[in-house]
Amino acid sequence: MGCVLCVLGSTVIVIHSPKEEEVENLSDLLNKLQDPGFITYVVIVVCLSFNFHRSVCWSTLRPSQCGGVYIALCSAVGSLTVMGCKGLGLAIKETLAGSHNEMGNWLTWVFLLTVALCITVQMNYLNKALDIFNTGIVTPVYYVLFTTLVIVASMILFREWNHLSGEDMLGNICGFLTIIMAIILLNAFRDMDVTMLDMKGLMRPRREMLAPCRDDRQGFGSSYGSPDMGHNSI
Repeated sequence: MGCVLCVLGSTVIVIHSPKEEEVENLSDLLNKLQDPGFITYVVIVVCLSFNFHRSVCWSTLRPSQCGGVYIALCSAVGSLTVMGCKGLGLAIKETLAGSHNEMGNWLTWVFLLTVALCITVQMNYLNKALDIFNTGIVTPVYYVLFTTLVIVASMILFREWNHLSGEDMLGNICGFLTIIMAIILLNAFRDMDVTMLDMKGLMRPRREMLAPCRDDRQGFGSSYGSPDMGHNSI
């Protein structure tokens, strides 16, 4: 149930998220990257990543807390990966179109190094999170946090809140609350290992309790109406 709510909440957020502002070339993208809001977001992500990494290396966190830290790191760094992929894709598109050869642009190589570094960090901490928690817990939580932070980073970079209506804002809030409830359900019942066989086992005792009652009722009726019973009494 928690996994389904995670997917539904994220889907609602994606549906009501504003459309991206079209970026024509790397020069326009560079101007947006120099925005103080996006620079602040990148600094916060980098500082929190180093802080979490230091806490894990110094073993100041319990294993369960380390799993949550690993997922948070993957999600935060993943949002920067998506932004780097957008810039790298824009450079490749301009190069293939023949308008500009962006392979000699330093910004293209910055995007490439950013994507490579962020993906390496993501895979490292995602595997560590999978060593601690079950895949059914890591996957939806990582999906939710990753999607949410990508939307936040994209809104900051492209100023998408300027095109956000009241209906879309309400949809985003409802989707985010649905995600919170889903994460609570996943964390509350993560230690319970319930399968379909267990559910069948819970239903089986009721049938077995009703079966002896039917047998006793049939046996009483047959013995009461049998001729042997009257013969023995005489």
